[in-house]
Amino acid sequence: MGKRVIAGLCALGVFWCAVGAQNQANKARANDQGETILFLPNQKLLNHFTGGMNNIVADLLWLRCIQYVATESKGERNFTWLNQMLNTVVQLDPYFGDAYRYGGMFLAALKADDDAGIALLEQGVVANPRNFQLPYELAMIFLLNRKDEPGSKERATHYLSMAASIDGAPEFIRDLATKLQANYDLGELEVAMWTRMADSDDKLLRELAQRKLVEIDIRGATEQLNQAVIAFNQRAGHFPNTLEELASSGIVRVPKKDPLGGVFILGDDGVIRNTTLLDEEKKSSLKTLRNLLNSYQSKEGGWPPTLQTLLDTGQTTKFPEHPYPGQEWRYDPNTGTVE
Repeated sequence: MGKRVIAGLCALGVFWCAVGAQNQANKARANDQGETILFLPNQKLLNHFTGGMNNIVADLLWLRCIQYVATESKGERNFTWLNQMLNTVVQLDPYFGDAYRYGGMFLAALKADDDAGIALLEQGVVANPRNFQLPYELAMIFLLNRKDEPGSKERATHYLSMAASIDGAPEFIRDLATKLQANYDLGELEVAMWTRMADSDDKLLRELAQRKLVEIDIRGATEQLNQAVIAFNQRAGHFPNTLEELASSGIVRVPKKDPLGGVFILGDDGVIRNTTLLDEEKKSSLKTLRNLLNSYQSKEGGWPPTLQTLLDTGQTTKFPEHPYPGQEWRYDPNTGTVE
């Protein structure tokens, strides 16, 4: 017992020395790049300092990853180093189920990087074939984040069926697999997933789930308002020119603000949208664009002259349009920034 404790303390001491060395390197690099880099020692460096205590070090780095996510969630929400941090944790401990599960969720829901989330979870499924939670989370990404893409339902059904076949999988997963096969309403699936997550012991996950549930309610309110616009047109013979005109018709009550502080707006196309949802979509689209730009820069050694170049060079088959009607992205090819 004493020898194990001493060995663990020695490994942790050497590990934190490695952390200090890496942080000093990061500070020097940050001075050159004009940015502050907050992450953890890289995999090659860690391999020399874990002293056979990979699991313990992975636990420590996972805690640091959670702290990083919490900090970024309250700040710029860039999550620049999230992918590298998660990959380092699971390379140290390939059987760390929670790192795969919650890491995949963080990447998809917070960083808006579905590809990275899927890759991490698929890696986890291979390393942990008896963990039903990993194929379940994969199914949720395909159901919720990629529900409009061809083949997503099939892939979701595949992963749900895989999860349902694993010993210990709860009954609701089997029910979901059955209902999906019967073209079950994806909206109800989404509510059920976030409702369960709202009961999580983890404060960060609870807050994320609670916000998502409010966003679902806002989407429902937006749909109701657009149905009211159709009813107004049928009654008056024209679409309302303002939200006030719609409200004065008595067909529907138009809230001044949603619970998250956003407002409903009536576009020139006669469609009502909500700024909370538009802002979330804008954040997600910006992250996607920045990931594409960074990938191009890494491969080509420079920024693309235009966003269209990303399409022309096959970097992507499509990039997201600006969610606000009539607005476009502002791109600076000199710095690679997009707003």
